[in-house]
Amino acid sequence: MQIRALFFLFWVISACNNTSTGPTSLLSCNINADPRFIFQGESVVLSWTSNGATSAEIEGVLRTAPLNGSRVVTPQETSTYIMRVSNTFRRAECRVTVNVSKTPR
Repeated sequence: MQIRALFFLFWVISACNNTSTGPTSLLSCNINADPRFIFQGESVVLSWTSNGATSAEIEGVLRTAPLNGSRVVTPQETSTYIMRVSNTFRRAECRVTVNVSKTPR
């Protein structure tokens, strides 16, 4: 009986110390712009991916963004696009800057 109780206690302690790195603990994002250098009036394609997220937004572009996707934007000045992702346990952000030059004469 004592051996069973000891084994059970060991099992409970082991279960409580579990530091699983399952999908709920992993969270990352990546955002890219192609191209990153443009002249005023030109467009770029923002593309992004996320891992482990349940929600995403791209500041100034999409308040509720798909977890993976792309969108064409036409910035009038140098702009930094910030993507924020989250899940129940964590938040993360990533960013990309598009440099805009005045149209050459």
